[in-house]
Amino acid sequence: SIINSIAGYAEILRKGGELWQAKDLHKKVRKILLSAKSKRLNIRCGNTIGIYSTDYVNESKSDRVVEESEIDLHLAISHTQLGCTFFALKKYNDAFLEHQAALDIRLHSLEFTDAPISESFNYCAETLCSMENNSDALPLSLHAVHVRKLEFGIRHPAFAHALSVLSKCYQGIHRSSEAFECIQWCLDICEAIFSANHANLIPNVLAKGDILHSLGYFEKAAECYRKAKDIHTTNFITGQNDLQLEEIQKKLTHATMATSNKGCSSTLNEQPYQRWKKKDGGDPVIIITDIGRDIDDAIAFMELASLERMCILNPLGVIATVAPELERAYLARVTLDSLGLSDVPVGVGSDGGGSAEVKLNSLSFLYDGEKKLLRFEPGIDLMKHILMEVEDPK
Repeated sequence: SIINSIAGYAEILRKGGELWQAKDLHKKVRKILLSAKSKRLNIRCGNTIGIYSTDYVNESKSDRVVEESEIDLHLAISHTQLGCTFFALKKYNDAFLEHQAALDIRLHSLEFTDAPISESFNYCAETLCSMENNSDALPLSLHAVHVRKLEFGIRHPAFAHALSVLSKCYQGIHRSSEAFECIQWCLDICEAIFSANHANLIPNVLAKGDILHSLGYFEKAAECYRKAKDIHTTNFITGQNDLQLEEIQKKLTHATMATSNKGCSSTLNEQPYQRWKKKDGGDPVIIITDIGRDIDDAIAFMELASLERMCILNPLGVIATVAPELERAYLARVTLDSLGLSDVPVGVGSDGGGSAEVKLNSLSFLYDGEKKLLRFEPGIDLMKHILMEVEDPK
């Protein structure tokens, strides 16, 4: 109860913008929990060498396991809360270490599809995005979105937060149209749950502004930043959560200057094809696949990911063909994302004379709404763009 009281007060301070005080209290909680865990281990070691503790001997083995497991799970929560505090302080390396520690504990104690593990995946992904490691963050984020959808449903703030992180992953790998769909879905959920000026809206409104800014819609981005600033002013007094306010003001200034220099657009257009940064080395390849019915294509994608990391192959694009070709493109896209090949574009090929009634066997893990988030271009256009970019036509 003492631990819960200290941790609860620390969370109140964190959400109120008193980040340094929150950090100190969360560190205190973690120290208490580590001490309790160490004490249990010392007692266990003493028992194994014949130095018996009366309390320990009187406890059943199952009671000891339960208590030690409870300490571990409380420790995971403490790591998570401290990680969130470090994240708010923009100490991303420290935040990632805390979230990774929480994930390690939970993976040891819980099932892979349990909600607490998805929470750790989500926070790890969010922190990796802030560390500009979006490609590694994306598989973690996809898993978190899938599990949170199953555990909480698509109207829950936990699912909305997962969508927000996924939008940051997409934005960081230059898939802004998909990022926009994600963050808009997230905001639709949040605006139905929270009050109009709830502080939880700020990160999501900022994320939407960032996406609009990257697409060249500077006035719309500036509107988002102004809204975020108004919400911040409503919820925090001077001196509270200053780092967030500084971030908002900096983004607003940049968007306003960009609007003055280049004007603005009134509608959101699809992103044109663009070739994202790739590693040097490896033979360039274009993959044409009918992924979805047999396991051979999925295995080939796994081998492709390994060969790409070894700089043996350099995949320039994937084209999904044979009806239902669009369904196959969805599967190809998510499979590539999960394997760390998020920068490889996917196109939709022809039906290949196949039947659109064919049911694929491997789409069960796609979460609801995935289809409305992803964007593809015709396979023939993708291949043409890739070939036009080849430096050596031979």
